[in-house]
Amino acid sequence: MLFVKSLSLDILFILLFFFISFLYAVIVGKKRVIMIMVSSYFGIVIFQNLYINNFLLKQNLGISKFIFLKFSVFIGFVAILFFLLYRSILRKIFKNSKTISWWQLLLFGVLQIGLIISIVFSGVEINEKLFIIFQKIFISDNAKILWLILPVLTMAIFGKRGKY
Repeated sequence: MLFVKSLSLDILFILLFFFISFLYAVIVGKKRVIMIMVSSYFGIVIFQNLYINNFLLKQNLGISKFIFLKFSVFIGFVAILFFLLYRSILRKIFKNSKTISWWQLLLFGVLQIGLIISIVFSGVEINEKLFIIFQKIFISDNAKILWLILPVLTMAIFGKRGKY
């Protein structure tokens, strides 16, 4: 019975994940999604090298406060970097870009949200019996590597001259 409950929660989470990703990508738009993705990579480098994770772990916070603070700090870094990059040369690069199809927009949204979830939940202990699929998709070692590589590959594939 626990497995069925866990499986239904995982399926619900995956459906919600795709819905939120698509909604996010449509609201933000293609150019900003890609710029936020680039900002996320810079944010990951800064976030992981400032040892914020270790600092937050030493504060003896509950799991929900830990995840909320980690998410808030990471999104703060990404937001600051986005506004800095938006005023830089990247704005000129994306200025003359062409439109992309809805499925490409969905793909970029999924990769962006998946990358953020993977980074925020890395190092968090989750109950082994619940959210099995969530752990395999976002938190496992292989998943973390894939979430870091897939957005770059996707930008490279769709970033052929004149496509962005």
